[in-house]
Amino acid sequence: MDAHPRLIGILAALPFEIQEVLREVEGDRRSELGGGWAVEGRLWGKDVVVVITGIGRRSGEVTSLLVREYKPELLLSCGFGGGTVGSLRRGEAVICHGILRPEPEGELFSNNHLSLLAARALALSGISFSWGRGLTVPRFISEPREKVALGEKYGVQVLEMENFWEAEVASSHQIPFVAIRFISDTSRDKSPHFEQFADPWGNWLAGRATRYFARHPLSLLALPGVFRGSWKARRNLKLFLKAYLKELDEVG
Repeated sequence: MDAHPRLIGILAALPFEIQEVLREVEGDRRSELGGGWAVEGRLWGKDVVVVITGIGRRSGEVTSLLVREYKPELLLSCGFGGGTVGSLRRGEAVICHGILRPEPEGELFSNNHLSLLAARALALSGISFSWGRGLTVPRFISEPREKVALGEKYGVQVLEMENFWEAEVASSHQIPFVAIRFISDTSRDKSPHFEQFADPWGNWLAGRATRYFARHPLSLLALPGVFRGSWKARRNLKLFLKAYLKELDEVG
């Protein structure tokens, strides 16, 4: 497959995170990609391929296929994340200059130039943001105490499940990469254990969800906060991407 000039790869784990962005893609051509899917077209004046990778380590496999089949010139990973420090609020962004995995420990880094452009785009969009480090964890972290403990142990500000695997692929192919996470749940928020009733694409499995909430009825009380946090994160992700693509004139 021939790559478009200056093709930008945009990675998100779940369709819900980026569905408002997908509606803006012009002339979109959709194809299956390693269990995920890719949407190629024009987005706010740039040639892009938006890829839904699914949750967790599979994102690295899908990113490898993206690199091989589409040959993007840069990779931008954006999605939701869980805060580990009390200062982060729902909807705020973290530019992950460092991206860690817990076991075995390792750290990769976002491209400096792309990170600076991200900071400019966030500022122009009026979105509160901070510089920090992200930890790629193997499962969804629901408990506030565990979020804070992981943040303190590894010196990170946000938890997610995909960035390290995507950054690893980008590094091996020498493709500039940057990871931006928007806070959907704070260090104080207790969330349901979504991994017990959702598939890798974030879809709730009705039978499992019914059984889960029957066993944990108090978890229903957390859902309004979950939905508010997700809405704020999704709204700001779209605002950021629109500003970022307009700022993206050169790759350092």
